Amino acid sequence: MKTLVNDEEYEVLSRYLGDLLDDVIERYNYDVDVDEEYDDLLNYIYRALIKAWFKGRRPSISRLEGRLREVRRREKKKLLILLSFYVSRYLRMKRVLTLR
Repeated sequence: MKTLVNDEEYEVLSRYLGDLLDDVIERYNYDVDVDEEYDDLLNYIYRALIKAWFKGRRPSISRLEGRLREVRRREKKKLLILLSFYVSRYLRMKRVLTLR
């Protein structure tokens, strides 16, 4: 079953990743309609981060926020690369689903 972002998680993700995500989409000219697909994209990124950072277990809000704050502060360039990777994977997944 797919993990869906709740309101608190959405707020935290938007706060720490929103501007970086916009920069990545603009810098690499990804074909993402931010107005329509932002929620789906953020949910995809959330699931991927949970899988990578927390071994698939949903963290507490404070733990998620702490991890995002730390990574954004210490490893911002790596985070931008990771976001770019996740956006490209999201677009690939979306393209495959529309072919079916």
